[in-house]
Amino acid sequence: MAQASVTDWRWTYLRCFGLAVLLLLAAGLQHLFQPVMPDWDVAADMLLVDQLREQGYQLTGHYSQYRFHHPGPFFVYLNWLAETLFLPFLPGRYHAWLLGSLLFNSACIALTALLLAPAGSRRGALLIAGGLVLLGQNLAVGVWMPERLLFPYAALLACLVVVGQGRLRWLPAAVVLVSICIHGYASMPLFTLPPLALALWSGWRRGGFMGGGGGNAMIVAGVLAALFASPLFIDALLGEPGNLQRALAAREVIAALPSAGWSAALEYVLAYWVFQ
Repeated sequence: MAQASVTDWRWTYLRCFGLAVLLLLAAGLQHLFQPVMPDWDVAADMLLVDQLREQGYQLTGHYSQYRFHHPGPFFVYLNWLAETLFLPFLPGRYHAWLLGSLLFNSACIALTALLLAPAGSRRGALLIAGGLVLLGQNLAVGVWMPERLLFPYAALLACLVVVGQGRLRWLPAAVVLVSICIHGYASMPLFTLPPLALALWSGWRRGGFMGGGGGNAMIVAGVLAALFASPLFIDALLGEPGNLQRALAAREVIAALPSAGWSAALEYVLAYWVFQ
């Protein structure tokens, strides 16, 4: 993205966001009104939103079958917010979650398109946004956790590209996206923290820490990282044992399970993408 004015890139972002929302609504509008009986992961996550409403806060995330929760409550709060805003207009809680997921993914798609557009081209950004929607439209309107992480992770990679070019003003956005991915799934630190470190190293090599608000960006990024990490540590202090301890204990159980291998995993992912 070129060094356009703040107003220009904000308008480009809003246009990409609007395009993504319209295309995803066109593709998935029927899902917002179909009768649904929530089960499995969705039903379990509804219990977490119920818990949030009852106690007024939530420190852990999505359930794991290995008797711990994934690290953070971002998506629990997102579901709660979607219910609060949209439930009066939709058939049920699941449908409100779908709309919330659609809007959140549209925001991630718009950010990805904005950052990857050649020379800050508005038309290029819109084309990228439309292409991302066409590639992942069936995954963007869903509430299963692996699906929900796809577009935040794509936006994260786009942020890391520009951070690696020395444009440290995008570091806070990258840290927020890293944190969201980690909140969603306990394995995501493996796929987010090393690329973040690499982008920071590349940005430092290119002088991104010198001037241009690089120092301020580092401070803001640190504050945001602490904010997103705080539920995990608060739970560790309050819980007996805390979720962090249960997650670490589950590593031994998970490590003993048979592994499918990289080729089988890739085959599954590609087949899932095609048939979705």
